[in-house]
Amino acid sequence: MTAVAAEGGHPFGVRVSVLVPEQTEEEFIREMTEILKNMAEEQGIRILNVQNEVCPNTEDLTVSVTGLGYSVNEKEKSMENYEGKDLVLVNPVALEGSLRVLQEKGREIRERFVPVFLGKLYESKRDLFAVNAAEKAAQFHAGFIKPVTDGGVFGALWELAEETGTGFEADLKRFPVRQDIIEVCELFRLNPYQMASGGCLLVVLEDGSSFVEACRRDHIMAAVIGRMKAGKEKIILNGEERRCTDRPAEDEWFRICKGGK
Repeated sequence: MTAVAAEGGHPFGVRVSVLVPEQTEEEFIREMTEILKNMAEEQGIRILNVQNEVCPNTEDLTVSVTGLGYSVNEKEKSMENYEGKDLVLVNPVALEGSLRVLQEKGREIRERFVPVFLGKLYESKRDLFAVNAAEKAAQFHAGFIKPVTDGGVFGALWELAEETGTGFEADLKRFPVRQDIIEVCELFRLNPYQMASGGCLLVVLEDGSSFVEACRRDHIMAAVIGRMKAGKEKIILNGEERRCTDRPAEDEWFRICKGGK
């Protein structure tokens, strides 16, 4: 739904497809469907239909969600001049990735951190939606809005530059982060800037400071992290270090999938 809003659309519903292992009990499916409906209601989104299908050759549950929306005016990005505009990052990096790790490595994480510390992270699933932030960016006449997905913010920055045909300079120390997310990443030696970041947006616009202030009034984390620049250079600053951004790397989640710690 965030991607729909980022493209200038108005989200109105989702379709859900679930592949379940053959031995899955019906009660579990009903409970899962109810959780999905509650999450959708919290976001003001309708679940149009849920299709469950048994997949006998798997042990894993697979959920696919397709967001649907409508657009009054098609956005034209190809002719936009982005040079000199502010680059804003909305919402903390690596939230989606850390929630995946929490699901997969819950026992190890609970052994390390007290429940109060993890409580905020457990309750952050609703923050994976950024429809309100995308709509707010549109109100500030954002020239480009890009959701940060698999591969994390480093990958999204590279793709942003490629899609706009414009370079950038961004300061790593300005990126919105949450301490609980950082500590979970450190426990498994994961780079939070290369982790899936659902709910996180890169926004290019003229007046980044005013947009950030408006976000903060609505309790949305946001920061001006840099500026779009002429040319093709994709520069990340970290203190006195200055380096070019690499091509998008494999999401850190795959290290967990492969059994790494």
